[in-house]
Amino acid sequence: MAGGKLTTYRLMAKNTVDAVCAELGVDRPCTTDAEAVPGSEHGRNYRVTHRLAAREQDRLENQTICECELVTRKMLTDLMDEQPDASFDDLRRQLRIGMGPCQGGFCAARVAGVHVCQGRADAADATELLRTFLRHRWIGLWSILHGEQVREAALDFWMLQGTLDVEDLPTAARPAAAATPIADAEDGEELPEEMAAAMAALAAPPRLDPDAAALAGASRAATDQKQEVRA
Repeated sequence: MAGGKLTTYRLMAKNTVDAVCAELGVDRPCTTDAEAVPGSEHGRNYRVTHRLAAREQDRLENQTICECELVTRKMLTDLMDEQPDASFDDLRRQLRIGMGPCQGGFCAARVAGVHVCQGRADAADATELLRTFLRHRWIGLWSILHGEQVREAALDFWMLQGTLDVEDLPTAARPAAAATPIADAEDGEELPEEMAAAMAALAAPPRLDPDAAALAGASRAATDQKQEVRA
């Protein structure tokens, strides 16, 4: 219910539990800041570069499924064996697949393919698992799209819809392993009128704000002048 990056989640957990205890009338000291993080009992701190070091050792033998978070095929299949009923979102929470800059644009389809190769799902079930995963990713993306993030989202759209045609593949019953759909949220599910508007926008020539065009022209003129002086 509450969490965050490694640098903040313990403080958030402490504040959340303190607030709950206050509501319940529980009066006892917090021990969060004194307890070892699971997996760190041996005394070493977590290092964000540990996966990079590991991939340098096994990159030639172990396929990388998610380049952003450096998740390998073995990491994925091992967790699938350990948790055979895990949804793509369950795998994401533990391995961080789909949580890097591309937000699943490259790795999500690979994860679906691994499920088919491992006999965990047929093509129809893997497609539904993929659709649900991508829609859940979109819920956290669409409201903050800005600048370079828009270009990244457009690239994902062109790959997943333009190349793989994910939304137009035959539908099937939702697999048992699929994450529960989130109701009443903008999850990127394609509606005919929305798709028509999106395709019309993509088909139109790019428009440049007049002020931005003037600024770009002035910058080019200044660059050309400097080059002439140097020449």
